[in-house]
Amino acid sequence: MGNDIQEVISRHHAEKSGNAFANLIAVANFVAGGIYPFPENSAGPTKGLFAADGPALDDALKEKLKPFLSEFLLPQYGLRVDDVIEAGRAIETTVRKLVENLRSSA
Repeated sequence: MGNDIQEVISRHHAEKSGNAFANLIAVANFVAGGIYPFPENSAGPTKGLFAADGPALDDALKEKLKPFLSEFLLPQYGLRVDDVIEAGRAIETTVRKLVENLRSSA
């Protein structure tokens, strides 16, 4: 178990990880970084990306997002960056509510 977790952690940004769980973590990390950027005052292209009124996904924005998701990652699952953005926007409000609930219960 420990080696599996270590592999996921070390490979979730790999160009071609070959590890489905690491790939899932890479996509989750991408979405989480858009909802809760780190550092908080970051001005990166993922900040606000998943808000309901987030920026239009044009070619210029897609180009800026390339460093955040390996070009090999999404095609192997038949996905496009547009699909990830749409899914991120669909869950953004729920994720924020869950985080607020976790913070208030601590």
